[in-house]
Amino acid sequence: MSKEKSPQDWNTVERFEAIVHCHHLTDDQASAYCREQGIYLHHLNTWKAEFLSESKSTESVYKQAQTKLKQENKRLHKELNRKEKALSETAALLVLSKSAKRSGGKGGRLIAYSDRQHYSALIDVSEDLRLHNTAPVHNQLSEAIKQEIITVINKPEYSALTPHQIVPRLLDLGCYLASESTFYRVMKAHNQLKHRAKGAAGQHNKPQSLKATQANQIYSWDITYLLSPVKGQYFYLYMVMDIYSRKIVGWQVHDAESSAHAADLIEDIARRGKHRQKAIGDTF
Repeated sequence: MSKEKSPQDWNTVERFEAIVHCHHLTDDQASAYCREQGIYLHHLNTWKAEFLSESKSTESVYKQAQTKLKQENKRLHKELNRKEKALSETAALLVLSKSAKRSGGKGGRLIAYSDRQHYSALIDVSEDLRLHNTAPVHNQLSEAIKQEIITVINKPEYSALTPHQIVPRLLDLGCYLASESTFYRVMKAHNQLKHRAKGAAGQHNKPQSLKATQANQIYSWDITYLLSPVKGQYFYLYMVMDIYSRKIVGWQVHDAESSAHAADLIEDIARRGKHRQKAIGDTF
Protein backbone atom coordinates (compact mmCIF):
# COMPACT_ATOMS: atom_id res chain seq x y z
CA MET A 1 0.00 0.00 0.00
CA SER A 2 1.39 3.36 -0.92
CA LYS A 3 1.91 5.78 1.98
CA GLU A 4 0.12 9.13 1.66
CA LYS A 5 2.29 12.24 1.91
CA SER A 6 1.85 14.68 4.77
CA PRO A 7 2.19 18.47 4.17
CA GLN A 8 5.69 18.34 5.68
CA ASP A 9 6.79 15.91 2.97
CA TRP A 10 5.99 18.27 0.06
CA ASN A 11 9.09 19.45 -1.77
CA THR A 12 9.66 23.00 -2.94
CA VAL A 13 8.40 22.43 -6.47
CA GLU A 14 5.15 20.88 -5.29
CA ARG A 15 4.53 23.73 -2.86
CA PHE A 16 5.14 26.30 -5.56
CA GLU A 17 2.79 24.55 -7.97
CA ALA A 18 0.08 24.47 -5.30
CA ILE A 19 0.45 28.21 -4.67
CA VAL A 20 0.29 29.01 -8.38
CA HIS A 21 -2.72 26.75 -8.85
CA CYS A 22 -4.69 28.41 -6.03
CA HIS A 23 -3.69 32.00 -6.88
CA HIS A 24 -6.79 32.78 -8.97
CA LEU A 25 -9.20 30.42 -7.17
CA THR A 26 -12.02 31.46 -4.88
CA ASP A 27 -12.02 30.44 -1.22
CA ASP A 28 -14.39 27.53 -1.91
CA GLN A 29 -12.34 26.31 -4.85
CA ALA A 30 -9.11 26.60 -2.85
CA SER A 31 -10.68 24.60 -0.01
CA ALA A 32 -11.71 21.88 -2.47
CA TYR A 33 -8.18 21.73 -3.88
CA CYS A 34 -6.71 21.49 -0.36
CA ARG A 35 -8.97 18.58 0.51
CA GLU A 36 -7.97 16.77 -2.66
CA GLN A 37 -4.27 17.24 -1.93
CA GLY A 38 -4.44 16.51 1.81
CA ILE A 39 -3.40 19.97 3.07
CA TYR A 40 -5.00 22.96 4.80
CA LEU A 41 -5.33 26.56 3.66
CA HIS A 42 -2.86 27.73 6.32
CA HIS A 43 -0.22 25.51 4.71
CA LEU A 44 -0.62 27.47 1.46
CA ASN A 45 -0.37 30.79 3.31
CA THR A 46 2.76 29.65 5.14
CA TRP A 47 4.41 28.42 1.96
CA LYS A 48 3.53 31.67 0.16
CA ALA A 49 5.13 33.74 2.91
CA GLU A 50 8.28 31.65 2.71
CA PHE A 51 8.51 32.13 -1.05
CA LEU A 52 8.03 35.90 -0.76
CA SER A 53 10.81 36.12 1.82
CA GLU A 54 13.24 34.20 -0.39
CA SER A 55 13.13 35.68 -3.88
CA LYS A 56 16.25 33.88 -5.05
CA SER A 57 14.90 30.47 -4.19
CA THR A 58 11.61 31.42 -5.88
CA GLU A 59 13.35 31.98 -9.19
CA SER A 60 15.06 28.58 -9.04
CA VAL A 61 11.79 26.88 -8.10
CA TYR A 62 10.07 28.48 -11.09
CA LYS A 63 12.75 27.11 -13.39
CA GLN A 64 12.39 23.66 -11.89
CA ALA A 65 8.60 23.80 -12.29
CA GLN A 66 8.96 24.96 -15.89
CA THR A 67 11.41 22.16 -16.62
CA LYS A 68 9.05 19.65 -15.05
CA LEU A 69 6.15 20.91 -17.15
CA LYS A 70 8.22 20.65 -20.32
CA GLN A 71 9.23 17.11 -19.47
CA GLU A 72 5.60 16.19 -18.79
CA ASN A 73 4.53 17.76 -22.08
CA LYS A 74 7.22 15.83 -23.93
CA ARG A 75 6.15 12.59 -22.24
CA LEU A 76 2.50 13.14 -23.17
CA HIS A 77 3.40 13.83 -26.81
CA LYS A 78 5.47 10.65 -26.90
CA GLU A 79 2.61 8.64 -25.41
CA LEU A 80 0.16 10.12 -27.92
CA ASN A 81 2.40 9.22 -30.85
CA ARG A 82 2.79 5.68 -29.53
CA LYS A 83 -0.97 5.15 -29.26
CA GLU A 84 -1.64 6.66 -32.68
CA LYS A 85 0.91 4.28 -34.15
CA ALA A 86 -0.72 1.36 -32.35
CA LEU A 87 -4.16 2.32 -33.66
CA SER A 88 -2.92 2.58 -37.24
CA GLU A 89 -1.20 -0.81 -36.95
CA THR A 90 -4.34 -2.36 -35.51
CA ALA A 91 -6.45 -0.91 -38.32
CA ALA A 92 -4.07 -2.46 -40.83
CA LEU A 93 -4.38 -5.82 -39.08
CA LEU A 94 -8.17 -5.63 -39.22
CA VAL A 95 -8.05 -4.93 -42.95
CA LEU A 96 -5.77 -7.94 -43.48
CA SER A 97 -8.06 -10.12 -41.38
CA LYS A 98 -11.15 -9.12 -43.41
CA SER A 99 -9.28 -9.68 -46.65
CA ALA A 100 -8.33 -13.18 -45.50
CA LYS A 101 -11.96 -14.01 -44.72
CA ARG A 102 -13.15 -12.77 -48.11
CA SER A 103 -10.52 -14.87 -49.83
CA GLY A 104 -11.70 -18.01 -48.05
CA GLY A 105 -8.91 -18.20 -45.49
CA LYS A 106 -9.41 -18.56 -41.76
CA GLY A 107 -9.38 -15.43 -39.61
CA GLY A 108 -6.09 -14.77 -37.89
CA ARG A 109 -4.14 -17.27 -40.01
CA LEU A 110 -2.04 -14.48 -41.59
CA ILE A 111 -1.02 -13.03 -38.19
CA ALA A 112 1.01 -14.79 -35.55
CA TYR A 113 -0.60 -15.11 -32.10
CA SER A 114 2.31 -13.32 -30.40
CA ASP A 115 1.89 -10.35 -32.78
CA ARG A 116 -1.83 -10.15 -32.07
CA GLN A 117 -1.12 -10.10 -28.34
CA HIS A 118 1.49 -7.37 -28.78
CA TYR A 119 -0.76 -5.05 -30.77
CA SER A 120 -3.74 -5.65 -28.50
CA ALA A 121 -1.66 -4.63 -25.47
CA LEU A 122 -0.81 -1.31 -27.13
CA ILE A 123 -4.47 -0.23 -27.13
CA ASP A 124 -6.00 1.11 -23.90
CA VAL A 125 -9.71 0.39 -23.60
CA SER A 126 -11.01 3.58 -21.94
CA GLU A 127 -14.67 2.59 -22.03
CA ASP A 128 -16.38 -0.44 -20.56
CA LEU A 129 -18.51 -1.90 -23.35
CA ARG A 130 -20.20 -4.55 -21.23
CA LEU A 131 -23.95 -4.44 -20.70
CA HIS A 132 -25.06 -3.37 -17.24
CA ASN A 133 -28.34 -3.33 -15.40
CA THR A 134 -29.87 0.09 -16.06
CA ALA A 135 -32.67 -0.20 -13.50
CA PRO A 136 -32.95 3.12 -11.59
CA VAL A 137 -31.96 3.29 -7.91
CA HIS A 138 -34.78 5.15 -6.19
CA ASN A 139 -32.85 6.12 -3.03
CA GLN A 140 -29.78 7.38 -4.88
CA LEU A 141 -28.64 10.93 -4.19
CA SER A 142 -29.29 13.41 -6.94
CA GLU A 143 -26.41 15.29 -8.54
CA ALA A 144 -27.77 18.54 -7.08
CA ILE A 145 -27.47 17.22 -3.50
CA LYS A 146 -24.00 15.82 -4.18
CA GLN A 147 -22.88 19.18 -5.52
CA GLU A 148 -24.41 20.95 -2.52
CA ILE A 149 -22.43 18.67 -0.18
CA ILE A 150 -19.19 19.51 -2.00
CA THR A 151 -20.07 23.21 -1.86
CA VAL A 152 -20.76 23.09 1.89
CA ILE A 153 -17.59 21.21 2.91
CA ASN A 154 -15.46 23.70 0.97
CA LYS A 155 -16.91 26.82 2.55
CA PRO A 156 -14.31 28.68 4.64
CA GLU A 157 -16.04 27.84 7.95
CA TYR A 158 -16.08 24.11 7.13
CA SER A 159 -12.92 23.73 5.04
CA ALA A 160 -10.81 22.42 7.96
CA LEU A 161 -13.50 20.16 9.46
CA THR A 162 -14.43 16.53 8.95
CA PRO A 163 -17.97 15.25 8.23
CA HIS A 164 -18.09 14.08 11.84
CA GLN A 165 -17.92 17.79 12.79
CA ILE A 166 -19.79 19.28 9.82
CA VAL A 167 -23.03 17.27 10.08
CA PRO A 168 -23.75 18.21 13.76
CA ARG A 169 -23.05 21.88 13.05
CA LEU A 170 -25.47 21.84 10.12
CA LEU A 171 -28.08 20.20 12.35
CA ASP A 172 -27.63 23.00 14.90
CA LEU A 173 -28.53 25.40 12.09
CA GLY A 174 -31.61 23.33 11.19
CA CYS A 175 -30.10 21.94 7.98
CA TYR A 176 -29.75 18.25 7.11
CA LEU A 177 -28.18 17.27 3.81
CA ALA A 178 -27.05 13.68 4.39
CA SER A 179 -25.51 11.37 6.95
CA GLU A 180 -21.82 11.34 7.86
CA SER A 181 -21.24 8.15 5.86
CA THR A 182 -22.88 9.74 2.82
CA PHE A 183 -20.65 12.80 3.23
CA TYR A 184 -17.59 10.56 3.26
CA ARG A 185 -18.82 8.61 0.23
CA VAL A 186 -19.45 11.78 -1.81
CA MET A 187 -16.10 13.25 -0.76
CA LYS A 188 -14.31 10.06 -1.79
CA ALA A 189 -16.01 10.15 -5.20
CA HIS A 190 -14.77 13.74 -5.69
CA ASN A 191 -11.23 13.00 -4.40
CA GLN A 192 -11.69 15.10 -1.24
CA LEU A 193 -10.51 12.57 1.37
CA LYS A 194 -6.74 12.99 1.46
CA HIS A 195 -5.03 12.50 4.82
CA ARG A 196 -4.37 15.97 6.30
CA ALA A 197 -3.35 15.35 9.91
CA LYS A 198 0.19 15.87 11.17
CA GLY A 199 0.66 12.20 11.99
CA ALA A 200 1.17 9.50 9.40
CA ALA A 201 -1.87 7.93 7.78
CA GLY A 202 -3.06 4.69 9.34
CA GLN A 203 -1.69 1.52 7.79
CA HIS A 204 -3.97 -1.49 7.32
CA ASN A 205 -1.75 -4.54 7.18
CA LYS A 206 -2.93 -8.10 6.72
CA PRO A 207 -2.47 -10.37 9.73
CA GLN A 208 0.55 -12.62 9.62
CA SER A 209 -0.29 -16.01 8.13
CA LEU A 210 0.95 -19.16 9.84
CA LYS A 211 1.67 -22.51 8.21
CA ALA A 212 2.15 -25.84 9.92
CA THR A 213 4.26 -28.50 8.21
CA GLN A 214 3.88 -31.14 10.93
CA ALA A 215 1.94 -31.86 14.09
CA ASN A 216 2.36 -29.86 17.34
CA GLN A 217 3.54 -26.71 15.59
CA ILE A 218 0.40 -24.55 15.68
CA TYR A 219 -2.61 -24.92 17.97
CA SER A 220 -6.00 -23.26 17.60
CA TRP A 221 -8.46 -22.86 20.49
CA ASP A 222 -12.00 -21.67 21.00
CA ILE A 223 -14.85 -21.57 23.54
CA THR A 224 -18.16 -23.16 22.54
CA TYR A 225 -21.56 -22.85 24.27
CA LEU A 226 -23.12 -26.13 25.48
CA LEU A 227 -26.77 -26.46 26.45
CA SER A 228 -27.60 -27.11 30.10
CA PRO A 229 -30.77 -28.43 31.77
CA VAL A 230 -31.67 -24.86 32.74
CA LYS A 231 -32.95 -22.65 29.94
CA GLY A 232 -30.79 -19.56 29.45
CA GLN A 233 -27.77 -21.07 31.19
CA TYR A 234 -24.90 -22.74 29.38
CA PHE A 235 -21.75 -24.73 29.94
CA TYR A 236 -18.56 -23.58 28.23
CA LEU A 237 -16.37 -26.01 26.30
CA TYR A 238 -12.72 -24.93 26.15
CA MET A 239 -11.04 -26.87 23.33
CA VAL A 240 -7.58 -26.78 21.73
CA MET A 241 -6.94 -28.41 18.33
CA ASP A 242 -3.77 -29.08 16.35
CA ILE A 243 -4.39 -27.44 12.94
CA TYR A 244 -2.12 -29.89 11.08
CA SER A 245 -3.46 -33.23 12.31
CA ARG A 246 -6.91 -31.91 13.40
CA LYS A 247 -6.37 -33.74 16.67
CA ILE A 248 -7.98 -32.40 19.84
CA VAL A 249 -5.02 -31.98 22.18
CA GLY A 250 -7.00 -30.76 25.17
CA TRP A 251 -10.44 -29.76 26.40
CA GLN A 252 -12.27 -28.73 29.55
CA VAL A 253 -15.87 -27.85 30.43
CA HIS A 254 -16.72 -25.09 32.92
CA ASP A 255 -19.80 -23.22 34.05
CA ALA A 256 -18.27 -19.79 33.38
CA GLU A 257 -16.14 -18.06 30.77
CA SER A 258 -12.86 -17.00 32.32
CA SER A 259 -9.28 -16.36 31.24
CA ALA A 260 -8.12 -18.33 34.27
CA HIS A 261 -9.82 -21.48 32.94
CA ALA A 262 -8.20 -20.95 29.53
CA ALA A 263 -4.77 -20.50 31.12
CA ASP A 264 -5.25 -23.67 33.18
CA LEU A 265 -6.09 -25.64 30.02
CA ILE A 266 -3.01 -24.37 28.18
CA GLU A 267 -0.77 -25.19 31.16
CA ASP A 268 -2.26 -28.69 31.36
CA ILE A 269 -1.58 -29.28 27.63
CA ALA A 270 2.01 -28.05 27.97
CA ARG A 271 2.58 -30.24 31.04
CA ARG A 272 1.21 -33.37 29.35
CA GLY A 273 3.29 -32.57 26.24
CA LYS A 274 6.49 -32.54 28.30
CA HIS A 275 5.65 -35.87 29.94
CA ARG A 276 4.92 -37.42 26.52
CA GLN A 277 8.28 -36.25 25.13
CA LYS A 278 10.07 -37.62 28.20
CA ALA A 279 8.34 -40.99 27.87
CA ILE A 280 9.35 -41.25 24.21
CA GLY A 281 12.94 -40.42 25.12
CA ASP A 282 13.05 -43.09 27.83
CA THR A 283 11.68 -45.67 25.39
CA PHE A 284 14.49 -45.09 22.91
